[in-house]
Amino acid sequence: MKSKNENIMRLITKIEIFLVAIILTFVLFNLMITPSAMELIKIGKQAGYEIISNVVV
Repeated sequence: MKSKNENIMRLITKIEIFLVAIILTFVLFNLMITPSAMELIKIGKQAGYEIISNVVV
């Protein structure tokens, strides 16, 4: 039978691997986004603000 300490260490290791995978996913995804894609996002955001302001006024 495994000790309680070994089980806790395994759980901590799994959580650490999971967190590293999440961080790497976000970093690599952000590196894939090109400057032109960022411009499209900014333009879309600005258009959204204009539509909202036209509806409100």
